[in-house]
Amino acid sequence: MIQLEQANVLTEDSESLMREMAMELQRTLKKVMKKVVVGTAAVSELRKSLRLVGMDGGELAMLVVS
Repeated sequence: MIQLEQANVLTEDSESLMREMAMELQRTLKKVMKKVVVGTAAVSELRKSLRLVGMDGGELAMLVVS
């Protein structure tokens, strides 16, 4: 009986740890996805600006390299 109780405690601890790890993973994923969205928006705005001044990505790359 004692072994069964100990096993139940270990199982509950494992489940609790797994829930916490899943929540932490969700928080991390949310932060990363926000960065992706911000980065995508920044690239989109840069492309719009380049089109307004008549440049394309290749010309920008040449400016960055030189």
